[in-house]
Amino acid sequence: MTEETMTLRDVARRFARARNPKAKGIQASELFSLLRAGELRAGFYILGGTAWIDIPIGYWEGIKIEKYRKIVRDSHNPQSGSYALRGDQFPDQVARVVCDRIKPDQKDFTSSLGGVAAVIQAAGKLNEVTIKTNDFLNFLRIRGLEEKEPRGSGGRHRKEGWREICSYMAAYMVAHYKDQPAVKLKIDEAGEAIHDIATGDGVPDVPAGSTIKEQVSKAVDLLEKSAFKLKKKV
Repeated sequence: MTEETMTLRDVARRFARARNPKAKGIQASELFSLLRAGELRAGFYILGGTAWIDIPIGYWEGIKIEKYRKIVRDSHNPQSGSYALRGDQFPDQVARVVCDRIKPDQKDFTSSLGGVAAVIQAAGKLNEVTIKTNDFLNFLRIRGLEEKEPRGSGGRHRKEGWREICSYMAAYMVAHYKDQPAVKLKIDEAGEAIHDIATGDGVPDVPAGSTIKEQVSKAVDLLEKSAFKLKKKV
């Protein structure tokens, strides 16, 4: 049965909040140390969530932190912040899954071959690396930590959240028009992306994606009007 999981970025963000409720960022380096020490184990599901590939501690010991720090999101790249691996990078774990798919008493050999082929195919695909939610919660309990919401008045947090969102909106729009100047910005897509990026970075009281979308729409209108006025002056 598939267990609930969390991405490495979410774990690093929630770990930071557990240590300091007011934390806005993520504790990426600390999580990397925990993975290398085996205090937290990561992996990913394949075959529709029916097989778990457990990433051995040796993997984390053998990579440089620069590669791992992909989980630190780049505000100029909405697609950043994820860490994905292929199952075939861990042949011992995949071999165990293959063995599980071959039943000694199974008379239909063709079915066994089909199961093995499915494992091989799945092992060649990229999968987001995750940590099981229950494992993370147990880790917090062992450390004597508890996730708490930051205290303070709702009004102050709301203003702080909107101030941060303005920066994210500006960064997102600048990145879009810089990389794709001829492509019209998709308002719905931008609103949800900005919401997800800000939430992932721990910005407090992030407005809903639909609310951000309205502000993005207004910003685009202002941008177009400003561009029109500049053309007239030229």
